[in-house]
Amino acid sequence: VFLLTNVVRAHVKRALTGGEGLIATRAVAQDDFSPDANHYRGTVFAHGEIWQAVSAAPVGAGQSVEIKERRGLTLVVEALEVTGHATTATTTVGGPKTSG
Repeated sequence: VFLLTNVVRAHVKRALTGGEGLIATRAVAQDDFSPDANHYRGTVFAHGEIWQAVSAAPVGAGQSVEIKERRGLTLVVEALEVTGHATTATTTVGGPKTSG
């Protein structure tokens, strides 16, 4: 019974590593996002790595964002804006950047 309980808990727990571990965590924009087609594109720093990112709204360098999903090597994020005591969100996306 003890072993079965631990196996069930392991399968129910949220992933803490890899792309799945990034979901619902925060990142920081490394640059001002530039307009690109129907969204904004830039880079974010998350979990010790720099990722490509896109956003439905402009994001400024140093702004905090929340990661909503991962699409391949791109993260979908929402830019967080602090206004007074409230925090609001706007949508963004990104992926890890490799030096070439």
